[in-house]
Amino acid sequence: MIRFILRRALRGSEDRIGFLILAAALALFAAQPALAHGYKIGQLEIGHPWARMTPAGAKVGGGYLAIENKGAEPDRLVSVTAEIADRAEIHEMTVKDGVMNMRMLADGIEIPAGGEVKLAPGGYHLMLIGLKQPLKEGERFKGTLTFAKAGTVDVEFKVEGMAGPKGAAPAGAEDHSGHMAPPPASERLPTPREPLSRTFPMTATAMPAASERAASLYRAVWRWHFYAGLLVLPFMILLSVTGGLYLFRDEIDGFVHRDLKQVAVQEAPRQVPSAWIDAALAARPGTALKIVMPATPDASAEVVVKTPESERRSIYVDPYDSRVLGELPDRGTVMWLVRRLHSLVEFGPIASGIIEIVGGWSILLVGTGFYLWWPRKQAGGVLTVRGTPRRRVFWRDLHAVTGAAAGLAIGFMALSGMPWSVFWGAKVNEWANSSNY
Repeated sequence: MIRFILRRALRGSEDRIGFLILAAALALFAAQPALAHGYKIGQLEIGHPWARMTPAGAKVGGGYLAIENKGAEPDRLVSVTAEIADRAEIHEMTVKDGVMNMRMLADGIEIPAGGEVKLAPGGYHLMLIGLKQPLKEGERFKGTLTFAKAGTVDVEFKVEGMAGPKGAAPAGAEDHSGHMAPPPASERLPTPREPLSRTFPMTATAMPAASERAASLYRAVWRWHFYAGLLVLPFMILLSVTGGLYLFRDEIDGFVHRDLKQVAVQEAPRQVPSAWIDAALAARPGTALKIVMPATPDASAEVVVKTPESERRSIYVDPYDSRVLGELPDRGTVMWLVRRLHSLVEFGPIASGIIEIVGGWSILLVGTGFYLWWPRKQAGGVLTVRGTPRRRVFWRDLHAVTGAAAGLAIGFMALSGMPWSVFWGAKVNEWANSSNY
């Protein structure tokens, strides 16, 4: 019956041709969802995530997609994961004067308001590092994209052939599979003894390896910055707290030892200092070493006496009537304790060596911090803070911006204090004394 109807309907050759064209159009329309796939989160639309197939044994691959921002505020792609790789990084490839440069974008990619960013061969792209299996054409694997404002969205990457989807750059423009192939001797990367300022021809093998080396250096510097912070932070807190307290030494001592350091102001004039010394020696026989004059009308006088037992005592005397108010060990006030803690004298001679080590690590902390802070074409995290307190990037930027300012002060204090330390100080003095100026 169906054949009869078709014959009757398609009696002419023109009818048959028209029917075939219509059927092909319907088939192409039905296949469109299979040719392109997209995702949406907030005002962001992600178009056709894909990856290029890799040869057997390859451990690195490339991922690509397009992101369109239809909102009124910019956003930023800050991180990516892929189930098929140990980790995924956001990279940029540029070519200048025939030399290709590949670098990891630690701060991600900004998606401008009302704009579109394409991650494609030859430019921005995702580097899939530590592939768990080769990428085979036609397969799919899951991944996640994390944005600073829009949040996280799950996507699926489709593995395309070496030619990629229609319109993609050829495989030679960016072939991550070359990571596993050793480059020829003329194109190999420098060894640690060779200068690092060499440039490399634009090949598919050397430059991805150079990019991986740069990423590895960045992570190594980050780890040393972290370790230096763990070592330095306890001492920085101690020195900051004790140093801050010592700025208010008169006020704190006056409050804690107010029964010894404060007197009632009287109309009668103060007695002469010799009367204060006589009163102090009457209360504690010995030798008067020094006298601290009252700084304000309601302050007592302090007479330091050395006893026959060679003990030093501070005797506090009312300057108006030479009445002894009490005594303490010399330098026995609470602020003298704070001062000893600040200088680490309270912890013995070994503390001088420890603080010298901490000073060296402080310099390392500042140096690695400035390396991580140094602008790398990111839109924020240098002088401005991105995101909100609910976002990880906000705290990263806040640490970077405030740390850059604090690093100048920390570096200055560490460098200026090292000449007074045990080892550095001895070497600086030896050098200074042996030089003629």
